[in-house]
Amino acid sequence: MTDLHSLALSMRPTKFSEFIGNPDVVKAIQTKLASGDVPVGCLLGGPTGTGKTTLALLIAHAVQGKGGGDCEITEHNASDLNGVDAVRDLVRDTGTYPMIGKYRVVILNECHRLTEPAQNVLLQPLENTDTTTIWIFTTTAPEKLLKTVRDRCMWAFMLRPFGPKERTELLGRAVARFGLAGQSIIDAVNHAGLTSGREILNACERWQGGMAPADAVSAPGDESNPLYADIAKAVLAGNWPKAQELLNQTRTVDARGLRDVLSAFMKGKLRRDNDKAADIVETAALLLPKLESFSDGVMQTAMEAFMRRL
Repeated sequence: MTDLHSLALSMRPTKFSEFIGNPDVVKAIQTKLASGDVPVGCLLGGPTGTGKTTLALLIAHAVQGKGGGDCEITEHNASDLNGVDAVRDLVRDTGTYPMIGKYRVVILNECHRLTEPAQNVLLQPLENTDTTTIWIFTTTAPEKLLKTVRDRCMWAFMLRPFGPKERTELLGRAVARFGLAGQSIIDAVNHAGLTSGREILNACERWQGGMAPADAVSAPGDESNPLYADIAKAVLAGNWPKAQELLNQTRTVDARGLRDVLSAFMKGKLRRDNDKAADIVETAALLLPKLESFSDGVMQTAMEAFMRRL
């Protein structure tokens, strides 16, 4: 099999020096870490694609001490973990010492989607100074997070979207990775003025897969399309009635966009759960064509394209 990582994941920085953009934020974080400052709560805000989760992972390793090393990191999307009972369970699970590393790090992405009662559950652990758990919250809408939660995050940073300089640097890295003449996709991305690192890398990956540069830049094939993402989640969960219901809303769907989102979600699932990879692919291959909305070939095309990438 080929690499199951999307370009955005395979190019994710593993050290601060590789992080593109927001040098003032990166420098401030490194200064705090160098002084031995380790927060119980850290808030990272900013638009989609600015590297919030990447920065959270870099912090998670850096707080472990020299060399980073293996550590206990759990990452959750608050869209899937937003109820008060789920958050109580999560808090309870952090009550012991980590099995690996100095600190356990919990990353809550899109934390503004947590319900108010769920956010209130976090107040006590954020005030616990005698703890080995660090909470890192990422959000595109920090103003929707309770002020009481924001105030308890001793580190709080806002990330800015990419400008021309950051876009040029990321494009240079991406095109060099393919070893292809990439001026056409560079021109298309610059013309579109993309400001999200993820959007830029997704466009490069689509171009490398055979799309024309203009189509690669404009294709709605990323996880920011909530309907596409919900379809992919329903497929991976084997919830075929839900998948059918959602597909009925996409009669004029862009096939390439839906294909890319489904492929990205399936690759992520395979990466996390390799022991079940064969079952996932086999089940999807058998059941996807049976849904009525597949008669136009959209999802069959998605499955075939995904299989070719493996």
